[in-house]
Amino acid sequence: MDTNFSKGYFLMFGFVACAVISYLAVDFVFRNFPEVDFLNAIFWGFWGTILSLWPFFLATDRGRTRIWRECRTHGKLIATVSILTVAGAILWFWAMSMSGSGPIALISKSEAIFAFALGVIFLGERVSGREIFGILVMIVGIFLISRLEGEISVVAVGILLVAKIFYALQSFLAKKFGQKVDATAFALLRATVMTGAVSIFCFSVAELHFPGFSAWGWLILSQVFGFFLSRICYFEAHKFLPISKLNFFLLLEPVLVVAGAFLVFGDSISWQKFVGGAMILGGLLFFAKN
Repeated sequence: MDTNFSKGYFLMFGFVACAVISYLAVDFVFRNFPEVDFLNAIFWGFWGTILSLWPFFLATDRGRTRIWRECRTHGKLIATVSILTVAGAILWFWAMSMSGSGPIALISKSEAIFAFALGVIFLGERVSGREIFGILVMIVGIFLISRLEGEISVVAVGILLVAKIFYALQSFLAKKFGQKVDATAFALLRATVMTGAVSIFCFSVAELHFPGFSAWGWLILSQVFGFFLSRICYFEAHKFLPISKLNFFLLLEPVLVVAGAFLVFGDSISWQKFVGGAMILGGLLFFAKN
């Protein structure tokens, strides 16, 4: 296997691990703290993450220098990616509040299809017949999961698809303009801009209330992993992989989330989840071996 691809896949394993923890922690909050709606989950989760991370960067000259340098060199990219992420995150939390983590995670991977199209059309990434077959298999798997009656609504599916278009655009921009970013500083600044934008949105449309320290702790845990650590791995992986291969590799994530929801929450694994997950993994193998 190509050395660069190996580095990229290693980083994506890190992304998947962090994302699974994030999904399950958010799911835990919605299951055990029904008074926390999705906008309060976003607001308190984001702010808790920022308050937890910034002191580490401000404490040293090196940390402050990295932040300032990244602001100067990639300010426009940070702002654009942040806006797209805010829109996607709001829609993601909204859909998450309607359904469990398993089906949401599986349908969320439609992002890979959108990113693949952007990479082929606008970045000139090459596509083989093997990859096209893999896409078709994964689309069928996603379709099976989206038909889970009683577990996820048609409205939630539609919301997720729009959210994933926004996330795919992030990947496109990171690949095209972010080859020299400092992934850690970039992730922190992106998180900070997002927190400000989300705060303005939440103050204008929601009644905010403190969720309690227990729920807040779980929300902070979810977003430190999902909002920050996972994105460090994700942005760094763009330096080693084309976005078509990179984003299809993310399809490992939902299978692990379904397994995690089964182990942690006792969620059932229906034949549709099993078959859909197997098809997604099978389609992914065509990419990993190509």
